[in-house]
Amino acid sequence: MKTRIVYPKNLWFEKKLKKMSVEARLLCIYLITNENVGLTRIYEQKEMETCFILGFDEVKLEKYKKEIELSELFYFKDEWIYINNEFSYCDYSGRDRVMKSKETETNKIPIEVVGYFNALLSGGKEIVKGLDTSSEPVAEVIKKPKGKHKYDESELGEEVCQHIAKLYDVSIQTIKDKRKELELFCKSKGQMYTDYVATLENWVNRDLKAGKIKKIFHYVQSQPELSKPQTEEERTRALSKLDEIRQPLREKLSIGSQK
Repeated sequence: MKTRIVYPKNLWFEKKLKKMSVEARLLCIYLITNENVGLTRIYEQKEMETCFILGFDEVKLEKYKKEIELSELFYFKDEWIYINNEFSYCDYSGRDRVMKSKETETNKIPIEVVGYFNALLSGGKEIVKGLDTSSEPVAEVIKKPKGKHKYDESELGEEVCQHIAKLYDVSIQTIKDKRKELELFCKSKGQMYTDYVATLENWVNRDLKAGKIKKIFHYVQSQPELSKPQTEEERTRALSKLDEIRQPLREKLSIGSQK
């Protein structure tokens, strides 16, 4: 396990964290303190392990991940995590040995994972820092223009559409249709935006609230609730009630035997 440096003030005074459910907060804390966190902001965390440690099932884990992503404190790609907060010290740097270990760890991250997280970050922010410039780059960082700019289809690629579909529980085709609508609107009206990913999300969220698009229905089998153990007072009342029910029957049986 790597040494973790956690900043309590950054964690407990984060307004976005305060607005979350207790379960989502617990997941956030686990995501910055578990033994799989490495030297970079990206690491792999098996969902089965997370569910086992925190006592979640897969449906609940997905629910809390969506809640966290809306806060932009973490991003998720399958079982890969991107830490988008300053709750702990992630951007390690220092001696050559540390940087070499960081580079080795970075190069194990799949290129598609790095590209996906890059696409979600605005302003061309580089998600993997401190690499030896002589080494082969893990993935090309997508540089987004600053300010309003013309629509570029590369900003709303397949991975981004899949992410938005998963985030809002709608079909991927719904997102693609909405993307096409946005593209035609920009071309016909000459409209430009600063962030097309955020714009597409706003359009999807707006149409969901208006009932123009529907969420995917997920069937979840309800689990029977376990009965709580009775207190001594409840048990006494129950026995007394049972005795009241039995008394008339005892009297009838007593009369019958006398005859």
